[in-house]
Amino acid sequence: MSTPATLRKAWTRKWEKEVADWLNKDKRAPAAPAAQPLPSSKRIVTAQWEKRWHKNKKPGEERGEPAKGQLALHSLLQKAESAVITQMRTRCIGFLQFLRNRRVPSAPAALCRCGGGPENAKHVAIHCALEDERRNLLYAGSHLDYHWLTNTPEGCKKLSKWFIQSGRLGQFSLASQLLYPA
Repeated sequence: MSTPATLRKAWTRKWEKEVADWLNKDKRAPAAPAAQPLPSSKRIVTAQWEKRWHKNKKPGEERGEPAKGQLALHSLLQKAESAVITQMRTRCIGFLQFLRNRRVPSAPAALCRCGGGPENAKHVAIHCALEDERRNLLYAGSHLDYHWLTNTPEGCKKLSKWFIQSGRLGQFSLASQLLYPA
């Protein structure tokens, strides 16, 4: 009579053999002799994952450590400010356009409350009529340059502070109180 432990061991051995056979199906070398131990199931799963990871890599997609230039953008920032900049640059930030794309039920439309376009970081910083009074804080000299704001350490510091203080991102309300006391 088989016990659950013996059945589990038999199934594990069978599964490891099937996985090893599948991994080796494209190789021309003969299968390993039965005397050699098969690799552990964790190593097999890891090898499969790494193979899929490298196979599915898209051109221009960042993998691994960020470039030094990207890290330099965060050199002047506190943690909350760095989080805001990262979310803005990846376009995964709590504005209606992103929430609508993710099918969040409380985001019925991607349109900004001002009615001037989709609510995203660039619209709010550059175009939103609701932010006209505060927008002068974002100017670099005599002009407003979104590229400068998102691609230089000084610009990122200015833009992240502006967004955190705007109150439009509720998750940063505590950071606003702690970083910029009135």
